[in-house]
Amino acid sequence: MTVATMARPLTAPAASDEMLKADLQKKFKYHHGNLRDALLVAARDLLEQDGIEGLSLRALAKATGVTQAAPYSHFRDKDELLAAIAEEGFQRLALQMAEDATGAASTSERLKKLVLSYISFAQNNKALFQIMFGRELSDLKRFPTLAMTAGKSYALLSSALAGSSRTPTRGFLRIALAMATRCVSPPESRTPLSPISVS
Repeated sequence: MTVATMARPLTAPAASDEMLKADLQKKFKYHHGNLRDALLVAARDLLEQDGIEGLSLRALAKATGVTQAAPYSHFRDKDELLAAIAEEGFQRLALQMAEDATGAASTSERLKKLVLSYISFAQNNKALFQIMFGRELSDLKRFPTLAMTAGKSYALLSSALAGSSRTPTRGFLRIALAMATRCVSPPESRTPLSPISVS
């Protein structure tokens, strides 16, 4: 056995570490200037894998390969991180609902499409949906931007309802939205009144 052969195993772990670091940076496309975006991408991944309990600023730092202090330059604490994730979720929900309701021939058809879109989003984004309507962010006064973004989804429903004053329609819509939220969110995380409500 030569000296070169004996030395080879000692260099392998270092090379492996470098490859792992490169893979992480490639996955999250992190470089100076878009750390916040990289953190949110990593947060969504952690959320899907480990749930809200496994999501933390420390875990995000490890996933993106930055120092433990780096995430705090964008999010003061976990609640602020959750608010950012929820805000992005509401933006996606409003966009999906608007797209799915496009081309509706009547008010009732538009309402139906909006409700089905809402339910579809909830089913396909369970972990995200739980954050959007969970108790962790029940006090929307702390996050005015989030409250405004959440209102966009309600505005779509409110606008559609303006064309129909029938009480049964409103009652059905309220029940449908409440059922969708309850089916996705565990009992301990539900809020008494979700950001999307129909009066």
